[in-house]
Amino acid sequence: MQAKGYVTVEQIEKDFSWSTGRAIDALETLLKEGLAMIDDGHRDGKRRYWFPCVTLSSDASGSEAKS
Repeated sequence: MQAKGYVTVEQIEKDFSWSTGRAIDALETLLKEGLAMIDDGHRDGKRRYWFPCVTLSSDASGSEAKS
């Protein structure tokens, strides 16, 4: 899994071999704890769960730092 700052339920299912229910339960827990945010606005219609503490940052030259 590459650090992008967000995941989808489908990515978690694939990368960790988790069931849909397990993935959703884990993400809902992170939402309740304030560690994730929901984005339902992507053009593909898939819900994204963002983790602000994991997003890529830019250095002074404007290039993205890879985590």
